[in-house]
Amino acid sequence: MKHTFFKEISDDRNCSDCTCGAASHQTCDFTLEFYAGDPPNACNSASFATLHGGDCVDITDNPAIRARELTNVATTPSGGSCSHTGGTPTGSAMGADPITYCCTK
Repeated sequence: MKHTFFKEISDDRNCSDCTCGAASHQTCDFTLEFYAGDPPNACNSASFATLHGGDCVDITDNPAIRARELTNVATTPSGGSCSHTGGTPTGSAMGADPITYCCTK
C-alpha cells in the first residue's frame, strides 16, 4: 500500500487590504446655552435653554435670544460608523516536497 507524506508546507495565505468608507452619524459633545438678558452682559443672566451634543430641545414661549454660548466642545467625534470592505482571505496552504512510503502488509 502506498502512502504519500509531505516534508514541507507551501503556504501563501493572506487577506486583502481592509478599508473604511467615510464616517457617518458621529456626534461631537458640546454645551450650547441661550440667554435672553440684555447685552453686553447677556451671558451673565440665567440661561433659558441648554443643549448638549445630539440633543433636541423645544424652546417655548418664543423668547428673544440675545446671546448664546458654546462651551465644552469635544475635539474628537464619538459614535458613528463606516462601511468597510476588504479582509477577504486569499491564497492556500498545501503540502510540498512529497515523499512516498510503500508498505507490503
